[in-house]
Amino acid sequence: MSPRYDSERCSALPSFCSCTSWWQTGNLLDEVARFSLLPGISAENRNLALLGVSKFKEEQDMDRFANATSNDDVLWWSLAFESAYQATKDAEWLAWSELTFSGVYDRDFTDACGGGLLWDHELTYKNAITNELLVSAGTKLAATTGNSSYLSAAQRGADWLLRSGMIGAGGDGLVVDGISDAPGCEAGGGVYTYNQGVALSGLARLAQATGDYAYADAAAGIAAAALGGGSPLSQSGVLREECENGEVDGCDHVGKFFKGIFARHLGFMLEEGGGDGGLREFFGANSDSVWENDREGGGFGAQWTGPYLEEGGDGDDCVVNLSAFSLFNAEARLAAAEAKRN
Repeated sequence: MSPRYDSERCSALPSFCSCTSWWQTGNLLDEVARFSLLPGISAENRNLALLGVSKFKEEQDMDRFANATSNDDVLWWSLAFESAYQATKDAEWLAWSELTFSGVYDRDFTDACGGGLLWDHELTYKNAITNELLVSAGTKLAATTGNSSYLSAAQRGADWLLRSGMIGAGGDGLVVDGISDAPGCEAGGGVYTYNQGVALSGLARLAQATGDYAYADAAAGIAAAALGGGSPLSQSGVLREECENGEVDGCDHVGKFFKGIFARHLGFMLEEGGGDGGLREFFGANSDSVWENDREGGGFGAQWTGPYLEEGGDGDDCVVNLSAFSLFNAEARLAAAEAKRN
């Protein structure tokens, strides 16, 4: 296995908790837990990853979830808790995943604009990422628990997402950020890599679970639009954000993390057998570009196309390293899945 997958970066990852936002910390737990499951990593790195997972549990304040209003933030954690369960088989992690998922779905999936989950309990806005996370987390929980209610929730979210107008609103097949409030319910907003990526995993799993491969076709269409020629999110096959401008502050700390999320969820889709062979080339092109063009010493930058830009030390350095780790972790998981199938 290449050193880029099995390196000292894993041991450094738990320290990122102090310099990332709450939802990004959930993504950190998800990555560390799934890294621990990779075949072929050293015993030392596996133990370090599991130690990191155990530290998350020691520090977890579940009251924060009961009082949280940001549904997308909570669903990132639901996904992470399920991954922690897979890594440890500790039933409490799974119970937390179910509790957080059901809490936001039961409370905030409303009839306004024909359905969909609110972005925030205290607001009326509905957007792509929250509903994509609903589908991804629901399909994961359905597969893990066998509880069909999670699959029903995921399918309800996916069906609304597909008819919401957010996919292809700009005529390019890409997912836009959200929809305006009722009664207008018009799709619009920015185009970000993570909105394209998170859609892929849930739709691919939903196709496998239901046998309705229209979901898989929709996922493949989004991936092709994001990575195809002319996409604002791809430069010679390497992922980019529209905010990237060659300056270290081109994107904020949120936008600097998005590409790693795309890579993770594209990996999930391909692990499910979704998409065509051309999508597999994404990982070689992007991991090679990051390794060769966006790395200095032991750290990575925000622009996977290069050149490397040194972060200012305000927490963004943690975010961009976690994003790169997500890419390498996804590539390694996909390679392991392919080897198992063959």
